[in-house]
Amino acid sequence: ASKVIRTELDDWESIIYVLCWLGTFGANTDDEEDVQAGGKPLRIYKWRTGDAADVAEAKRIDMDTNKLFASNIVSQFIKNPSYVHLKKLVVDLRQKLFDNLKVSPKGRGTLEADEDLFDYFSPVPEPVNSSEPPEKEPYWDDGCDENEFDQFKRRATCAGKISDALLEAIKVAHEGACKRIAPSVEAVAI
Repeated sequence: ASKVIRTELDDWESIIYVLCWLGTFGANTDDEEDVQAGGKPLRIYKWRTGDAADVAEAKRIDMDTNKLFASNIVSQFIKNPSYVHLKKLVVDLRQKLFDNLKVSPKGRGTLEADEDLFDYFSPVPEPVNSSEPPEKEPYWDDGCDENEFDQFKRRATCAGKISDALLEAIKVAHEGACKRIAPSVEAVAI
């Protein structure tokens, strides 16, 4: 069990998992013929196979980077053009939840950070010939202890801001869907 306090980010993570399941297996029985595993087991099955530790590890690996997420999970979504927008949405949600650029590098990803890599997280020095360094907008998790390497704890400190970004991604996807479904009808507010 995690030692990090439960926040709304856990619910957002669950939403991503549900959307990935729908993207892989479809929203109705008409989609069954489009499910393609290419003759190999679908990676998403690891998200429900084994004990809780096995499932958590599979999800951590698949969600750690956009590249792993895209190659392990999104690439196995139904090969139907109507699912392309769902692919874009889950990648956007994953990015905003786990690799949000408004969160410091110490707060990104899903795999455990190695505290010996402290220099990896050190700020990049400004160019020597720069007269004045550009203003850096503070990271949302700047209030954390600088030696805190648990990215889940770091993100929990700014869960509200991350949730706002995730909700905005849902709103943008909703507006886009409304435009595709009925271009002449205004998007219904959510």
